[in-house]
Amino acid sequence: MDPRRARHLSFFLAILTSLVLVTTSAGAVHARTDATMLTMAEAPGASANFILPFMNCNYDSTNNTEYFQRLMFRPLYWVGLGTSERVQYPLSLAGAPKFTNGGRTVTITMKGWRFANGDVVDAASVKFYLDLYRADPTGDCAYQPGVAIPDQLTNVRARANQLELDFAHPQNPTILLYRYLSQITALPPSWDRTASGPITGCEAGVYGSPGTDNACAHVVSYLSSLASTTSSFTSQFWQGGVDGPWRLASFDAVGNASFNANARYSGPQRPRVNTFREAAYANAPAVLNALASGAVDLAMLNPSQLTPSNHLTKNGNASRFRVVAAPPWSINFAVVNFSPGSTDAAIVNQLYIRQALQSTVDQASLIADFLGGYGVPTLSPIPASTPPFMSPPISPVYGFDPGRAEQLLTQHGWSPQSGGLTCRSPGTGPSDCGAGIVFGEPLQLHVVWSSGDPTLTSVMSREVAQWSALGIHVTSSQDAPGNLTTDCLSASSFDLCTWGGGWSFLPSLYPSGEAIFATTGAVSNFSDPTLSTLVTRSLATAAALGPYAAYAARELPVIYEPAPDQTYEVALTLRSTIGLAPNPLHSFTPEYYW
Repeated sequence: MDPRRARHLSFFLAILTSLVLVTTSAGAVHARTDATMLTMAEAPGASANFILPFMNCNYDSTNNTEYFQRLMFRPLYWVGLGTSERVQYPLSLAGAPKFTNGGRTVTITMKGWRFANGDVVDAASVKFYLDLYRADPTGDCAYQPGVAIPDQLTNVRARANQLELDFAHPQNPTILLYRYLSQITALPPSWDRTASGPITGCEAGVYGSPGTDNACAHVVSYLSSLASTTSSFTSQFWQGGVDGPWRLASFDAVGNASFNANARYSGPQRPRVNTFREAAYANAPAVLNALASGAVDLAMLNPSQLTPSNHLTKNGNASRFRVVAAPPWSINFAVVNFSPGSTDAAIVNQLYIRQALQSTVDQASLIADFLGGYGVPTLSPIPASTPPFMSPPISPVYGFDPGRAEQLLTQHGWSPQSGGLTCRSPGTGPSDCGAGIVFGEPLQLHVVWSSGDPTLTSVMSREVAQWSALGIHVTSSQDAPGNLTTDCLSASSFDLCTWGGGWSFLPSLYPSGEAIFATTGAVSNFSDPTLSTLVTRSLATAAALGPYAAYAARELPVIYEPAPDQTYEVALTLRSTIGLAPNPLHSFTPEYYW
């Protein structure tokens, strides 16, 4: 499987089976006794392991980006603050980009902040990142062939604090800003080197020239090899390139990290505490124990773990903690196997059958009963938290209605026989079973989901029971979590398949659908020319995201499932000027906490 796909698909496997912020597996983490230190928990087994903010899909994860690198190395444009998903220009390295030449030229004016080593965060430091990206496009996990940056970027000019980008085709301002410019990180000239020492021709070279590409390929190779050596993380080499509010002071073999406030930070919000700690615990129970004992100030928990048995309910542990939540920048679904070679392809190809299946997924009850109320229904292929400037809200198309589901099946020629529904009216008319379904064929489905996740098993077991109540003969099986993304994306013997986490749109901050539902998409083999056209249009204009989402909501290329919220447990003593709820985009700013 393409590792770019795995980056999105596996993101929620980690979230759904563990916790996501601070604690320690070795050594005690002491409770904060004053406002000089803040302690937060990492997901068990999910410590940072790569420091260079240019990385391939083997390393690209929120553990390395939002909760580690971006504390130190700021992106060109910072998106998300508090509960907002908008770009935050005061926290960004540059002012708003200006589009001219019919959208083919973009001018960016840097603010002239400083790296910790004293170098200016100027236009050349942004060009340096773009030079590396052009030299090794697949070195960045966000790479999409043929579009925007770097493939449509024809020239880059850096003069002091002014950067000009020329594109082969007009660019959509919203998409370029949220998907591409927000993923660029300014890099210091001191990183322009190889193992043998400083190199000429990369950072200062002409963008796109063979000499620059060659030099930068060597730089990428060297920096990437060094970036996975955790013992180098606190070195002056890396820490001299810090332009964010935090510098890494210590990092140990099990993943405990300690950050100090960066005295040379040029931004508007300096840390409210002197030290920020991320601690590494071996397992989820250890995190729960740390919360109960008051050893941490903040932890991110799987909603299924917020149960009365550990006293971390919606009301929180009244003596120490409370729960705060936010909708995820993701969708959740079960993959539908439309592969022509699948035994039941003719069945799932019928829209009315998918409508019947969707109409018996009671998302509200599943959230209440199995996610402790911490979740949102997935109604379309864009997150529930998608802001209005990207897409209007998508209204529910198929609410929970078992009666309507039963009616859909009987109106299309399915009749109860011993053991379930069978087709009694083959054909393609409006009251027939549909193309490829023969007389007497049973209405059957095989459903596969990830083992080892009690919450997912509870959800899917209820859905199977609902579908069976309609007269559908449903068989099910489970597989190890590590196999599920491969299972669900292959043409193997399944009709519906879910790994329980759906699709995270991170690191992209614009939730278009080409990576999921386009002809070459990662998830669906649903063949629909209209959907493909709408996906393409959604990349050309932000106004087209809504029509794409509304169409996919109606046509059901997947069966939509409830998406778990992001949930934090926060100490009652913790304060923040931006609120304590997690940001939907995982934009993490502990400098606002104390």
